[in-house]
Amino acid sequence: MKKEYLPRELLLSVDLEPGDQTNINHTDCPAGTDIKERLYIKRPEDNVNVVIGYCHNCQLSGITRLAPRRYKSPLKAEASEEEDEVVRFPSDAVFEPRLWPNHAYYWPCCYSVTPDMMRALGLAYVPSQDRILIPFGEPRIRYGAGIKSTNGYQLRRLVDNPNQPKYLTVRPKDKPIVPNILDSSERKESLVPIVLVEDALSAIRVYSAGYIGVSLSGTHMRKEDMFQLSKTYPYHSIVVWLDNDNKEVREHAAKIQDFLRLVHKKKVVRIRSNSDPKRYDQITIQKLVAGALRRNR
Repeated sequence: MKKEYLPRELLLSVDLEPGDQTNINHTDCPAGTDIKERLYIKRPEDNVNVVIGYCHNCQLSGITRLAPRRYKSPLKAEASEEEDEVVRFPSDAVFEPRLWPNHAYYWPCCYSVTPDMMRALGLAYVPSQDRILIPFGEPRIRYGAGIKSTNGYQLRRLVDNPNQPKYLTVRPKDKPIVPNILDSSERKESLVPIVLVEDALSAIRVYSAGYIGVSLSGTHMRKEDMFQLSKTYPYHSIVVWLDNDNKEVREHAAKIQDFLRLVHKKKVVRIRSNSDPKRYDQITIQKLVAGALRRNR
């Protein structure tokens, strides 16, 4: 009888740094529906080129090797020559997902982002940096290589190298980082909840689960940005979901929630989970958001 193993795509469905471990629900678990996050996935620090997994529900295990990646030097951000108030998207940015190399195309797919979503969000692959470009700011702007951006963008690492930062931020001179809003006209009209998260990948994850995702690029949110969010989305409930991994982050999340409750008309609630949103599948994200809104706290 042929021995069964955990599928490769399941082991690669989470983004782990060397030494990281996480646990998630085992989708389509042979032993029955897993709602207790019994599938443990780890990237060993002493062998960073592999990911291993074990499900405590069905006892299946698995190991898979990560594809080798090229090393690229960090980006040197340059403001537009014409104006200090804008930057340009890289001239070699590729905004059509079908033209990306496999390892770049696979990265957003791991987080349930479809090609249509990639196009709507303005994601691009930058060959010179071997990174994924994620635009900042208001949705539904015009995207393209060399086009001006008034808000800037982030470049997400696709290479495993401790000398490289995970995200590179490119923004206009003297302009603060603005929240990155992942939205669609249909979601705005149907008043789906807004979920505030720390990083771009978590925002993409909650967007793929059906919500409006807002990346803060950290754990702080300026008061003017909170006022603007409430003004733009006055009838949407807001969910604050930071990583909850230390006391300082929890305090920042509480401050954001408290201030938004003063200025916003609708519900403002918090999620206090063991992991950040990018570690969860769509169903779990939907359950956590719905549960927080029901509890209204």
